[in-house]
Amino acid sequence: MAKSGQLSFGRKLGKRGPLVVSSLREALELSDEASALAEEIGDQFSIAMTTVQRGRILDDQGRFEESIPCFDRAIAVFEDLGARWELGDATAERGIAKRELGRLDEAEEDLRKAIRISEELGERQLASWTWRALAKVSERRGDKAEAEQRLRRSREAEAKGPR
Repeated sequence: MAKSGQLSFGRKLGKRGPLVVSSLREALELSDEASALAEEIGDQFSIAMTTVQRGRILDDQGRFEESIPCFDRAIAVFEDLGARWELGDATAERGIAKRELGRLDEAEEDLRKAIRISEELGERQLASWTWRALAKVSERRGDKAEAEQRLRRSREAEAKGPR
């Protein structure tokens, strides 16, 4: 069902290849349409993915408080499904939104959790950009030495290449 549901999902959108949108409003509308289709076919993974995408779009608009419930919902689904990489990604995104709201302790907690997940998976790409996000938390706290150390960790992960 999931495979045919995913194919149906793509056909219903009527799109092939990458989608190009001209505005964040249009991106939100497309995200809502994709989410409704995922709900219609009952594909929990696609529901969570479209929810993460909606959160990212809201972040792009500076609407961080609104994005956090999107990431919360996706995290719960990914935990239930055992989708570890996606769980790490959504957790890091939530951490970034919290950082932008000045909730630095909560941001650090989420970003550290995303790092742990990426390390458990042996995944370096997620680790690389999450270390950069953690560096920004340190920078906002005024700890330039720790920010530099975290940037070094990011570069080390990048140097190892993608998993």
